[in-house]
Order: sequence, then C-alpha cells, then structure tokens
Amino acid sequence: MSKLLVYGTLKRGFSNHNHIFSGYDIKITPAWTYGELYDLEWYPALTSGENKVYGELIEFDDPEILMKIDMLEGYRGKESSFNFYERREIQVFTEKEEFTAWAYYLRRSKIIDAEGELITSGFW
Repeated sequence: MSKLLVYGTLKRGFSNHNHIFSGYDIKITPAWTYGELYDLEWYPALTSGENKVYGELIEFDDPEILMKIDMLEGYRGKESSFNFYERREIQVFTEKEEFTAWAYYLRRSKIIDAEGELITSGFW
C-alpha cells in the first residue's frame, strides 16, 4: 500500500482532491511531519525544517494515483532537472503511529523566487 502526505490542494475539500482521488479506494488520516510550509498564493509548498506541518495521510493501492499526482505536481522522476516539485520519502506521524510516506517538496530557491510566505501555524 502506498502512503502520501498531502498538505494543500489535494486535501479533502480542496480543488484537486476529487480531481485525483474520485473513484479510488483510499484511506485518509489526519497527520503531520516536520518541515516548513510556505504560502505561494494559489498553493502551498513544503520544504525541510523543524516546524510541524499538518496535512492528511492518504493510503491507496492503485499505482495510477501516484502517476496522476506526479503529473499534477510536475514531477518527472528522481533527479530530473525538469521537476517542479521533488517527491521524497519522509517520516509522517498520526495520533497513533509513525509511517514512511511520500511527500512533495519544493526547493527553497523556488520558494524564494515565488516570494513564498512562511505559514507558522503549519496549516494551509
């Protein structure tokens, strides 16, 4: 089973959630990780850091879901110079457990270029 931490437009109630996950069998659990979350106006960006960043852990079996999200997030494969976001394995925490899950990170230089504002609450 694949696990993915979502913290922005892929969360329930946001624009891309139904677009990506509609028709698939998924499990959603409130979760958090450590990092820094930035507001880039239309979407957030996660990067390395020590603050809590809150989102949802989505668990699924169908590999098509990850391929669709890779396309949405501009991820073309590990170490591709054409990536917008990077997909990384990170530690994710829920109320009861700790998991290794995928998450999409944005390079700090891209956040600076976009004049991103730090979200100190960790919620977007």
